[in-house]
Amino acid sequence: ILTRLNPFPEPYLLVVKELKSLKPFFSGPELAREMAGRGWKVGIMARRVELLEQLRAEYPREITVAAIDLRHTQDSIERFRALADAMGGIDTVVLNAGIHLPNLHFDWKIDQEVLQVNTVGFIALANAAAVIFLKQSHGHIVGISSIAGTRGSGKSPVYSASKACVSNYLEGLRQRLLNTNIRVTDIRPGFVLTDMLQNRKHLLWAADAKTAARQITGVICSGNKVAYVTRRWRWVACFYKIIPQFLYDWIYGRYITPKLVKAAQNERSMAEKNAGEKTNESLSGKEFQDTTF
Repeated sequence: ILTRLNPFPEPYLLVVKELKSLKPFFSGPELAREMAGRGWKVGIMARRVELLEQLRAEYPREITVAAIDLRHTQDSIERFRALADAMGGIDTVVLNAGIHLPNLHFDWKIDQEVLQVNTVGFIALANAAAVIFLKQSHGHIVGISSIAGTRGSGKSPVYSASKACVSNYLEGLRQRLLNTNIRVTDIRPGFVLTDMLQNRKHLLWAADAKTAARQITGVICSGNKVAYVTRRWRWVACFYKIIPQFLYDWIYGRYITPKLVKAAQNERSMAEKNAGEKTNESLSGKEFQDTTF
């Protein structure tokens, strides 16, 4: 379908990936590898572009890499447009811009960075893609949200809220682009075993990155409006939605919130201990200097 709609001799894919995620649910580089292996021309952007050099070495003709930092919105838009021009045009954009930073002490700077990348940066590039696709009268915007956006989460309120924002935005964007030749897809992954989650293989229905990439590629080619990866996470989402509020709150209060409180206390105690040790070291050094003089 993508090839049929494509005025170029081969489909072009642009993957935008924020590689700072501490708990990634999806591997952008693995998807780029999957698509390049199928003969697509792929552009992939990330904050730490050096991490993508292996990809470019594997597929020097198919893959182009470029740096992007979604904390700087206007610069990101300009870099996005520049890469699209350098590729000679694009047909599909996959936006996987998301970071997940632990914030046990309600530090606004942490939450602000998550919102800047996950929502502001995401929407800015989606808008930029829409402008390109409207001019060429075709295109496909694929957004990677998360199963975490189904309901609020006491473990990560801002992250889950940012992913809910992404899903709602993509739904609205799809409606805005009705009667055009532009498709919009919302992909909602569950747990995917990227490098940072290899030691957490006990996670529910955790899929390896290659399996997730294959399924996402299939979704892109089929043009589905909403898809879960892996597919069985759809049933988890349905279950989340029908849980009564009082029961949902009780589960958090009984099993999750106490663990969060304990983790915050432990973190605070460790910080105070480290601060005390540094103070003692400073005092010891001062006493030593006083005696030498």
